[in-house]
Amino acid sequence: MRYCQRVIPGLVASLSLILGLSMPPARAAGIPPVYVHMNGLNDFLPTLVVARPNQPVVFVNQDTGVHSIHGYNPRSGQLLKAIDAPVIVGTPGAGHSVHTYTVRLSRPSIYYYICTIHAHLISVYQPPRHAKPYRLPIKRTGVNGYGGNMAGVIIVTRNAALLKSNPPIVHQRILPDFWGNGNVRGSPLR
Repeated sequence: MRYCQRVIPGLVASLSLILGLSMPPARAAGIPPVYVHMNGLNDFLPTLVVARPNQPVVFVNQDTGVHSIHGYNPRSGQLLKAIDAPVIVGTPGAGHSVHTYTVRLSRPSIYYYICTIHAHLISVYQPPRHAKPYRLPIKRTGVNGYGGNMAGVIIVTRNAALLKSNPPIVHQRILPDFWGNGNVRGSPLR
C-alpha cells in the first residue's frame, strides 16, 4: 500500500508531462512570474521569453507612454483573445506605481504578440493559391521612438532546456536603468 502511495503520484506526474496535460492550478500558482519590460524604445525586452504552462507572464510598462499587448495569428493576422490588453498606462518613473498586465497561457504552444499602438501587421509572404499569406509586425509610420516593431513571442513549454534559456532579466520585475527611454546597453542586460 505504501509503495502505491509513493509510486502512483509519480506515475501520474510523468504521464502528465508525456501527454502534455496541464499542471493543476494549485501547483502552477507557486511558479514565479516571467517579466517582459516595455519602455520608450518601443520594443519588448526580451522579445522572446519561455514560460511553463500557467506560469504568469507579466508585462511591465516602464515607459511614460501607453502601450497595448495583443496576441495574433501570423497565418491569418487575426488578433487572439488569449493575450489581450488594449491599454497599459505608462509610469512616470522610479518611485511611482508601475502598470502591468499578466497573462497565463495553459496550452504549450508559440504565442505571438504586438503593441497595436506602435506596430501593425503586414503580409510578407504570399503562399500558393488558396492559402493565406503570413503576416509580420512592422513599426507604424509616424510613431515616435526607437525603430523597433514592438512585437514579441512567448513559448509555452515543459522543456527544461528551453526554460533555462531565458535571460536573467525575466526574473526582475523592475529594471532600474530602464525608465522612459532607458539604456538597453546598461545594467538590465547584464
